[in-house]
Amino acid sequence: MHQRRHQVAKRLRFYSALTGAGVLAYLGYYLTRVCKTPTLVYRSGALSHIVRENCSNLIRAYYPPLWAFNTHLQTALGVLRGAAINAGWVRQLIQTPDGGQIAVDWWQGETSDNVPPDTPIMLVFHGVTGGSFEGTCKAVCKAAAGRGYRPGVLIFRGCSGLDLLTDQIYSACFTDDAHHAVKTLNMQFPDAKLTVVGFSLGSLILTKYLGEADSGDWQTDGGGITAAVAISSPFCLHTAGRRLGRPWTISWLYNLIIAYRLKMYGQTHMAVLKDTKRLEGLQAKNKFWTIGQFDERIMCRMMGYSSAKEYYEASSSLPQIPKIRTPILFLASEDDVFLGELPIRQCSSNPYTLLAITSRGGHVAFLTGIWPFGEAWMDLVAMDFLQAVLNHPERIDQIRTEVSSVRPGPSAAKGRALMSRTSGRRSVDQALNMAAAALDRHSSMGNMGMASDPGSLEDLVGRAASLMSGAGRASPEPVARRGSRADAGRNLMGDMGRAASFQTALEALKRHDGPQSPEM
Repeated sequence: MHQRRHQVAKRLRFYSALTGAGVLAYLGYYLTRVCKTPTLVYRSGALSHIVRENCSNLIRAYYPPLWAFNTHLQTALGVLRGAAINAGWVRQLIQTPDGGQIAVDWWQGETSDNVPPDTPIMLVFHGVTGGSFEGTCKAVCKAAAGRGYRPGVLIFRGCSGLDLLTDQIYSACFTDDAHHAVKTLNMQFPDAKLTVVGFSLGSLILTKYLGEADSGDWQTDGGGITAAVAISSPFCLHTAGRRLGRPWTISWLYNLIIAYRLKMYGQTHMAVLKDTKRLEGLQAKNKFWTIGQFDERIMCRMMGYSSAKEYYEASSSLPQIPKIRTPILFLASEDDVFLGELPIRQCSSNPYTLLAITSRGGHVAFLTGIWPFGEAWMDLVAMDFLQAVLNHPERIDQIRTEVSSVRPGPSAAKGRALMSRTSGRRSVDQALNMAAAALDRHSSMGNMGMASDPGSLEDLVGRAASLMSGAGRASPEPVARRGSRADAGRNLMGDMGRAASFQTALEALKRHDGPQSPEM
């Protein structure tokens, strides 16, 4: 009997030790591989300094739930957050110039007279066929209300129970409704600052609208928005579509789910859409199961594009980011299955933009804490950023001076020309992305060394592009010479990728920028 008890005790100690080792290994993986400080991409200036001083959540490690840091689990739990939040809404209908209608769902009736007229507004742009019923919209509106904002959700035409009055449908490339909503709210609340938070496709529409409005496409004085946050934007629908289009993968399941929601959107408004000439010849039995099929057969016809590729190019927000003149934070996660392409080059050259990249977070989730249905990390970051911009209007005005004072050197122009006409564009882009990432891989956001030489990044871009390309020379380059240049380019990318700061990236460039480089 004694020997039997001894064997049982021995087994218990073994399994206890094994369990303890497993727990320690799990914690070690969680703390070293999961919990990481976001990578920040920006051009040093007033906005980056404001963020460093006021947005502590962006400059310290993000801790996802210990038991729910997987991208799919985070995304699923993010969808369920709405069930834990009780929300009341008051809908304000807004007629559009083309005879359609959109709406704003105000959180708990925040258009009431007891709210001061200068109370800042936080307007949410929802995701695909979404609305105020979504957990993400409820959570960020609750967070905004607790911080003294007047929160509301813009309901795009045909979404969230809103009747579709014309055959113009909600789309990624259609920013007219965003423009009309912003214009209407600025007229309705002239004393209030308007801020916007966009989720998923809503953040892509927000980005496109700001780029168009700030560059004068809408013939208005700016976009009418004081500050913005774009969360989990796909940025490029073409790249995101390829990622979601691989059959029999988990990503493909998301594709099928979104396609089903789009199909339900069309069926809900079939009474209006069935008579439109743009859908003539489309058989009622013409079924689709994926986003790509919907875009090819329905969206292209409705929006006037000849192919899905043309529609995706028109819907991409990447070309609009350099035009933005409104402070905006882009929040993205590397494990987001809907992520198309990160705008590293665009954000590293525009002082009005800041890109924060986390290693975990899922799609519009970014949960934190043991109980994931409380305030999410993305809610905290969004509110910190909006408040920081609102509290420092005089420092935001300095960005205009920064933009007008910086003139890229001749090497920057040559680099852009080389990139636009060389077959090695992909390699150049890769080198520039790695260089931009190197700028931000350091412990302090303020040690980039760019303040004293604001044109250095542009020069780095131009010189790197020139080094890696043989184009632009008066005579063809020998094959052997091109081979040595390719080797130099690969070495350059390696050194830049390992660089710990902006200065060491420049030094790496200089080491490779020898006699074989084209004249700058």
